[in-house]
Amino acid sequence: MQYIPEDRLNDILSEVARKINLKRWRYTCQNSMDAIENYFGVLVPATIHSSKNMNTSEDDIKLHLLIKITPNNIEGRLKQVFSYLFEAEVFFYTALRPMFSELSAVSIDGLIPNCYHTELEPDKQVIVLQDMTFEGYRRYTAHRFLDFEHLVVALKTLAKFHAVSVIVVEKGNVSDSNNVIAPYTDEYPVELNTALKLALKNHCRYFSGTKYETYLQGLISRYSSACLDSFKKARRLICGHGDYWKENILFKYKENKPDRACIVDFQTVRFLSPSQDFLSFILVSTDKTTRSTHYDELMSTYIAAVTDILIVSNDNLAKSFIDDFKQDLKVVAENCLITSFMGFALWYGLEEDTLLQSKNTTDKNILKFTETIGNAIDDLERLGYITIDNKEQSVFD
Repeated sequence: MQYIPEDRLNDILSEVARKINLKRWRYTCQNSMDAIENYFGVLVPATIHSSKNMNTSEDDIKLHLLIKITPNNIEGRLKQVFSYLFEAEVFFYTALRPMFSELSAVSIDGLIPNCYHTELEPDKQVIVLQDMTFEGYRRYTAHRFLDFEHLVVALKTLAKFHAVSVIVVEKGNVSDSNNVIAPYTDEYPVELNTALKLALKNHCRYFSGTKYETYLQGLISRYSSACLDSFKKARRLICGHGDYWKENILFKYKENKPDRACIVDFQTVRFLSPSQDFLSFILVSTDKTTRSTHYDELMSTYIAAVTDILIVSNDNLAKSFIDDFKQDLKVVAENCLITSFMGFALWYGLEEDTLLQSKNTTDKNILKFTETIGNAIDDLERLGYITIDNKEQSVFD
């Protein structure tokens, strides 16, 4: 499949070359089969080659890039989805990332890819990013959930990102006049809310007769308040990632052990509580055994990494962050569960990727899904973030 026409590819890379002042250059583009297509776009690998010496064919510079575009032939109603996703990610790379770099004493090299070019013109949305795989980073693919060593590195990485965001927001330098990264509500984005509500309603039936049935039915009726409370009642909002899990993390290794990580895919960046990024990550990245054994240690690891950075800037800021973070865990818990519910429904093949219709509802997948969600509910209750022994009227009655 030809994801980018040759003339369009040349125009994009010409802009990159111009911005970094390359006078003599050429490019190579890997076979289109190497392109990576996911929920939020297509990543096409390309390399710019350049030589300072006009009399030699040897390259002094090799700039390895990922060109992010919208998928071909997307449906009309999904164009709006990709429009706001690309707008948010472009805002992050063009407005927030420079502030993260300039206003904090913390280096973000390796934490976030460099961005070389963006366009938001309809049907021409593009983001050109540094290909971090050539810096030694790669995705974790060994298991469905992260192991303890990867969890620690991932949480320290999230903590660093959050700490820098706290500093930038505290300095009052985030200007979002067009509400590009406004908090998500119970109505916006429309398509996301539709998907989340459908997932809850469609798959609650699998919990019929279990101790979770009444709670999940009540969660449907509390959907709006769960979404709105997660930011209206939160003590602290930052520019958070919004979709932090293993597929949006690249790990770098030293002696076959994870040593550091890079964060990618910022299309859901928005103002949210740091507790929401943290707890959502825990729910989708750990199994029940890991949570029951290591949750306190993982939370302590995250908090220590955040405060180690904040305390250098402001000791009082570090202390207030801890208090706000712990309080907000209860505020965001149900919203995190709602998004995890749909995430695992997709993961276990119970949802069509775009139309959200039943796709592969085998008994085995349903069992895995109900077990995973049940475990998450149990752990949230054990931690004191939710209560499930309510007596609310069933929305199906």
